[in-house]
Amino acid sequence: MLDHYNLGSTNIKVSPLGLGTIKFGRNYKVKNKVPDGFKLPSNHKITEILNISLDSGMNFLDTSPSY
Repeated sequence: MLDHYNLGSTNIKVSPLGLGTIKFGRNYKVKNKVPDGFKLPSNHKITEILNISLDSGMNFLDTSPSY
């Protein structure tokens, strides 16, 4: 289980590790090194990944569409 820390000067507790979710929603117009895009995971697989993350203590999700 991960320790949680205050986010800045707030009382919001966050995990030191987060889950990047860029490959959960779209596979086009994303800056990546795969010229033909990538296969999106199934909803079932995404649910599994999210549950494992939550069970591990992660509570930070990076939902940026791209950088």
